[in-house]
Amino acid sequence: MTAGLPNIGFVCSAFILLWIVLIAVLHPFLWLLFSTIKPETELVQYPPKFFPQELTFENYIQVWESIPLLALVKNTVIFSLGVAAASILFDSMAAYAFARIRFRGSRWMFTAILITMMIPFQVIMIPLFVEVYKLGLLDTF
Repeated sequence: MTAGLPNIGFVCSAFILLWIVLIAVLHPFLWLLFSTIKPETELVQYPPKFFPQELTFENYIQVWESIPLLALVKNTVIFSLGVAAASILFDSMAAYAFARIRFRGSRWMFTAILITMMIPFQVIMIPLFVEVYKLGLLDTF
């Protein structure tokens, strides 16, 4: 074996392992996708089949008619763009102040901001929900 060339057995086993992992990761997503185009009788049949025997888009039509999906997407886009714009505006001003201006307590405030950024959202999610609920802001849009 020459130096610099990988062992062919190692490369083949690595590719086989990667294909197995790829199939294991993609299988649930493909199952979900194929389940959306199956009629209800195929969804509940036993044993389940991976590929649909009969294609139907009734599920998509039913969801589109029962949920105001376009309005929800519009609201989400407006809200997320507003939050992003406000975040860019205020965060860039704070970053400029911390980078260029030395004031009393700036190191302490910068450390406090960094510490709060390290707290995962899952930790504060329920207390934030309770706070929004108590303020009466839940489902007010």
